[in-house]
Amino acid sequence: MKSMIMPYAARVLSGSSFNRARDWAYDTMRYCRMQQHTIYFYHAPEDAVSNMMLQVVAELEKRYPNVKIVGKTVLPCEQEELVPRKDNLKSYATRDMKMLSDNLNLKTLPVFEGTVLVSVRKNLIEIEQNAPSKYISSAMDPESLTQTSSLSDASVTDQLQKNTSEMMKCGYWLPGTVYYQGSVYSIDRVKMLEDKLQGFNLQAEGVSGCCLKSVNATVVPKADCLEVWLSPRSPYSYIALFRLAREWDIRSDGIYWCDTKLVLKPTMPSAMRGIPIPEAKKMFIFTDAARVCRHLSIPFGFVSDPLGAASKNVLKICHHIQSNKDQYKPGSDFLFLLAATTGCWSQGVDLNSVSNLIKLGAPLGISNISEILASDSDWESVIASNKAELEKHSLWGVPSFRYGNQTCWGQDRMWIVKQWCGTATDGPVM
Repeated sequence: MKSMIMPYAARVLSGSSFNRARDWAYDTMRYCRMQQHTIYFYHAPEDAVSNMMLQVVAELEKRYPNVKIVGKTVLPCEQEELVPRKDNLKSYATRDMKMLSDNLNLKTLPVFEGTVLVSVRKNLIEIEQNAPSKYISSAMDPESLTQTSSLSDASVTDQLQKNTSEMMKCGYWLPGTVYYQGSVYSIDRVKMLEDKLQGFNLQAEGVSGCCLKSVNATVVPKADCLEVWLSPRSPYSYIALFRLAREWDIRSDGIYWCDTKLVLKPTMPSAMRGIPIPEAKKMFIFTDAARVCRHLSIPFGFVSDPLGAASKNVLKICHHIQSNKDQYKPGSDFLFLLAATTGCWSQGVDLNSVSNLIKLGAPLGISNISEILASDSDWESVIASNKAELEKHSLWGVPSFRYGNQTCWGQDRMWIVKQWCGTATDGPVM
């Protein structure tokens, strides 16, 4: 019964009507309480993402003078089930933020640690409590944060834990994000936030669009291909694949995007690779993917979860296509994966069903689905090899991209991947 109801519930929760009603409810509550439009910024001074987002929030203060911005100093997430590869994530985030800062012409602010971090936290908590309107400007001035504070260690610890708990209740667990009227926004969702603020006409005179613009395009040596790691159960893989499909060009030797040949590297879903995904994380991923799809006009929401055998079916068929390229049209591996993910993420197609898989494969000339699924091919070793290659490049999530010596993770970085391939972009589209 649950499997029958869930696709319909997911379609409602991810739909535009439900989310417009949700936004209306939040704004009505704010209005009835006679509260000012307020953004909460959760900031960890030892976190590279926080220090990048800090600069964005400082710009938002200028662009939206009628919006109250409240800074909250928090602790980084230590829960392994939410951040299963904490050290990897910290290392990647530092590299990723450096790439963004160069491209968007933002500063690389210092990341504090040790006894200096203790002092900085104390000063930020003191400002938060005694002069909250100065939190952002003070945080932007690192030298002012190392002075002696009168706060006790115990009071600082209590406030840090309180702020961190508040951040978690907002539905997200990593610092460097802002919360506004029921939604969490990272640096990759700033355009969505500004669209909402501008919808209320809260911007200063002359302000429009998004404050994040690509100033220094990332120029790299030309590579032979763009490798793409995707998983059928990742909604962000589906979004990346759909975005690729909007602009790709099918040629005699394969599929090209931005005049660069695409190479598909299918991988097993995280939940089937021993990486735990708590319910809170699942819910955030679903709701965030849904708003991205609404923003980009990508069909989404009528979901049939492809966990387990369903994902294995798709991966097995993709492997068969890649192993027998001469039997199929160029790019059929991408085309089948696009059909399968579109089916399970937006049409409620059960990928456990052989008859459904036959229907998906028919337009591509894949007529022997039953035989493919019953065969004892080496597909699992190839999928495992794709995963090992991904981790060799210090990546572990999907979608991930590799162009020559350049690598990145997430469909949010596709605007930079375009620049790698030699195509000009204005900056983040989220």
